[in-house]
Formats: sequence, C-alpha cells, structure tokens
Amino acid sequence: VALKRDPSCDCRSDIIVARADGSHWHALTDAGNNGSVSWSPDSSLLAYEGATSPVGRTADYVVNVRTGRRTRITPLSSRGFDGPPVWSPTGKLIAFGSNQTGALYTVNPDGTGLRMVTAGLSGGVMDDNPSWSPNGGSLAFDREFTGLAVGCNETSVFVVSLARNEARPLVRDA
Repeated sequence: VALKRDPSCDCRSDIIVARADGSHWHALTDAGNNGSVSWSPDSSLLAYEGATSPVGRTADYVVNVRTGRRTRITPLSSRGFDGPPVWSPTGKLIAFGSNQTGALYTVNPDGTGLRMVTAGLSGGVMDDNPSWSPNGGSLAFDREFTGLAVGCNETSVFVVSLARNEARPLVRDA
C-alpha cells in the first residue's frame, strides 16, 4: 500500500509504502507537502503531487518504488497546483488537471510529451479529476464553471477523446 503520512501534524507529509499488513514500511519522499498517490499498472512506480513547502512551488512526480529515484513530470509552479496524477490503463501516460491553466494534460511517466487535452480556463472553466476509460482512449473529468455567484459554481462531467481532443458533456448539474 502507499499513503500520505504527516507524523508531526505540520502539513509536511511524506509518501510511504508498506506491505498490506502495515509491516516493512519506508518513506519514498522527504517530508514536504505531498499529496495524492497513484500506482502504475505494474506497481513499480508511484505518481504523486508534491511541493517543497506548504505554500511553496508544486509539481507532480513519479518515484520508482524499488530505487526511490524521483522524476518531476510537470513544470514547477508558484501560482497553483497540478494533480492528482492518474495512470492510464497501459501505464504509458499520466493524466492530471492544472489550476494554473484550468486544462487537463497527459504526460509520459518520464516527464516528456506534455500535451494539453482540454482548452482550459477560457470563459471561467476548470477541468480536473480525470479518470481513464478502460481502453485508455478517453478521459472522463469534472468541468467546473466558475465565476458564478460565490459558492454557486456549476460542475458537470465531460469526456474527451484523446484521438480528437473533443470534449462532450456526459452529466450536468441540475
């Protein structure tokens, strides 16, 4: 299992892995503002959200579970966050939303091939929380329409085909 641990309750968490019974745990990251984790399909790698401090620069990372080698897969930002990262069924891509642009992206596990797959913040739109289709050809995601009355943002579920970069609504708030 993999989880986020904040032993001192100071918002400086690390990512740990352990056997299912809780034994043989060890930290894969240094204490920082680390967030959601996602296992690669072959369980050799973990993708996670990470920051250098609670109010610091943020990015998404991939860490090799066996060696601890960490690779940043998104650019560092001081203006927002990327995440949570989600592995494709084949393990060839990772998807994430970015509140810096409001768009969804895919990237290779080594950090190359960054690709915007939705348009982003044009007109007060935020795309986030991607989920892969079983064949890896599409992403379902939340599209939040911001800029409405405070506390009244509307969220709808959309799907985007990666072959065509065309998003269409699946479910809208009533």
